Amino acid sequence: MLKRRFPSVTLLAALLLTLASPGLGTAGLQAWRIDSGTVTVSLSPSRLDNLGMSLVNPRHTADVSLDRAVQLLLEPPIHSFTVVASPDLDFVTDNGAFDHFVEGTVAVAVSGGLAFRTEHLRTGRALDPLFLYDFSVEIDPSQERLVLGLRGQDPSLAIPLQVKNSDLHFHAKSGVLSVRMGDLFLSEAWAERLGQPSLAGRLLGAFDLRLSGTMLRGAEIIEREPDLGRSGERAFLDVSVDEVYGLTSFGHEGTYPNGES
Repeated sequence: MLKRRFPSVTLLAALLLTLASPGLGTAGLQAWRIDSGTVTVSLSPSRLDNLGMSLVNPRHTADVSLDRAVQLLLEPPIHSFTVVASPDLDFVTDNGAFDHFVEGTVAVAVSGGLAFRTEHLRTGRALDPLFLYDFSVEIDPSQERLVLGLRGQDPSLAIPLQVKNSDLHFHAKSGVLSVRMGDLFLSEAWAERLGQPSLAGRLLGAFDLRLSGTMLRGAEIIEREPDLGRSGERAFLDVSVDEVYGLTSFGHEGTYPNGES
């Protein structure tokens, strides 16, 4: 995966002044604002049970909007929540390809959520429940490998769940910025809280984030033909498999270049 490079503070300030100007003289750049969005989560009851966790009192605030074919790949129940739109989520694209959030690292506010009963795996002692109501999804795009953190309202508690094995994808025609079908894992801090540090990184389910945006201003997006390999066919990574310990029903969707199925 290519590592994104971000401008210095001085360069970023100059970029924002350019974006704010009526002419938007910087070639190829577009400024976008998030209008709405959804978070969809699929959690495996059996995997939760093996970790001393059980899901209780989900508070859904959105309908499941994933394609029917994708839903069939996920283990029910599927939970969906509404994203709270905010100017803090403004982002910039370079000829329609995601470049950076204006704020750098962002926290996507989510309405609704989940709660979990938890117990110490060694002693069976009941632990304080985990509340993920009106939670946030923390995104730092500067990471070489994108890792999202799901954080509850209590800032004193460590991030309990993380999302890995996906990336930010932007589809310029629809204006949708997404993290599609990421894998949802137990964090190291929460594994220690459950009394089993070795369970850190244990797969719990699947995570999907869709943010719908509107272009505020910017240069016209020029569609480009994909690069061709020496064989004359499209040259891009088709399938990558890493650390496979078993197969289950979770799946990913999307093809080159913009995640269209």
